[in-house]
Amino acid sequence: MQHLLKILDHRGHTELSWNPETVDEVEAVRERFEALMRQNFVAYDLSSTPGEMIREFRPQATEILVTPEYVGG
Repeated sequence: MQHLLKILDHRGHTELSWNPETVDEVEAVRERFEALMRQNFVAYDLSSTPGEMIREFRPQATEILVTPEYVGG
């Protein structure tokens, strides 16, 4: 089963998939996730309802959404 990392940023919508049983795929997506977290993005594990904000990559999550941190008032 493929799992999805959905990234919403200034370039639009990007999706990366991985199989949690494939180490190389997990590590590639983990590296992208961690790079985004260092850029102050926020992430949500949408594997269940309601979604949950996360700070660490979860290889078993079926769907993770990453967006820029919104600032405003």
